[in-house]
Amino acid sequence: MGWRLFKRRPKNKFFLCLDIGTETVKALIFSLSSDFDSQKPAVVNEGRSSKEQRRKKKEKIVILGTGLEYFDKDTVFDSRDFEAEVIKRTISKTVEKAHQNLSFSLADKELKKRAQKQKKWQVLLGLPPDLLKGRIDYQSFLREKPKEKISKKEEKNIYHNILESVKGKISQRFTEEVGILPADIQWLSLKILEIKIDGYLVSDLKGYEGKDLEFKILATFLPEYYWENIKKIIGFLGFKILKTIHLAESLPIVCKDEKSDGLFLDVGGEITQIFEIKSGKLQKITEFKGGGRAFTQSLSQTLGIDEEAARIMEEKYSKKVLSSGAIEKIKEIFSWERKIWYDNLKVQLRKINARGIFPSTFFLFGGGSSTPEIQKVFEEEAINDWENLPISGPPKVEFIYPEDLKNVKDTTKILNKSQSVPSLLICCGILADN
Repeated sequence: MGWRLFKRRPKNKFFLCLDIGTETVKALIFSLSSDFDSQKPAVVNEGRSSKEQRRKKKEKIVILGTGLEYFDKDTVFDSRDFEAEVIKRTISKTVEKAHQNLSFSLADKELKKRAQKQKKWQVLLGLPPDLLKGRIDYQSFLREKPKEKISKKEEKNIYHNILESVKGKISQRFTEEVGILPADIQWLSLKILEIKIDGYLVSDLKGYEGKDLEFKILATFLPEYYWENIKKIIGFLGFKILKTIHLAESLPIVCKDEKSDGLFLDVGGEITQIFEIKSGKLQKITEFKGGGRAFTQSLSQTLGIDEEAARIMEEKYSKKVLSSGAIEKIKEIFSWERKIWYDNLKVQLRKINARGIFPSTFFLFGGGSSTPEIQKVFEEEAINDWENLPISGPPKVEFIYPEDLKNVKDTTKILNKSQSVPSLLICCGILADN
């Protein structure tokens, strides 16, 4: 049923989240709430006592320090150019900022001193979505002797067969998309999200009878070359990778209690990720090229200013503090990028819509979601074009902010933008039921 994150609670008081994106590195120093201090198993099981179940519900991520740093403008993450020195330098600067911003709600000087001195961090790692992929796959299995109860040995063999089949199917698709051979793919996790026996949901296979087995599996993977490079970089800095988290692993955690239905869009710098959630459960994942940086670059190139100046102007445009003439000029500059982003969104929704209609609510988060043109896509283009989209009704838009994540407590009071949500979701990966 997947891999466990911890057999026992880690002894470290503090952890480091490194969210390496396409244009920034974000660092969060965090601890676990007081309920985390016990050395009990991290995984919720059916046999668990009611006391342990209550404890699980109280677990929170406590953010103590934050840092953000942009890559040098010429940094490119692709198969031709993985600039290790730039990444090392940017990570170091970001972690140093997080150290400087350490904040504690309690006046515990000794605690703060220990956090500031800590160097050998255990890291929850996030990587650019054009590298780290997540995919949902469905597998079927027919048993030859359906009236016999499934033994532990048969269960193990079935799991092995269906997970190998998943790897073959997904790697073939990945090879067709990007040209990377199956042997060059690094699998990070293969997690069974759902099992059905003859149409009935079950928690595992052992002890059941039945013929038709159905599985829903989440796979996370990336090119092996990039994985080896990033491991070297993290190791060089003296850190240890505790787990690499894809948002597909942590997003259902924050949706579980709400049982949310909708399309969750992480609008990043250069990539937009799409997650379909129904009744709090992950259904589909995809991504497309396009995000907030396209608007920044368009502004930079048209006006002949550098990207930092363009970002500042874009923020003023978002807050509507520019003159009406400047606002109209920027709106005109952004119009083409806006159309491209919407066209790409439509293509991806149609591409993954083989099994029905999507919910009509779009939950937006990520740094690029703050670009006003992204919101206008739904308020203007999509609202008039929704019958041509595979959604159940006119689109509704909601933004996700850090304060919406009930699993997170921010003692720094700094994280108030949607840009911080992906990093916080990576932190929530420590709560995953693996």
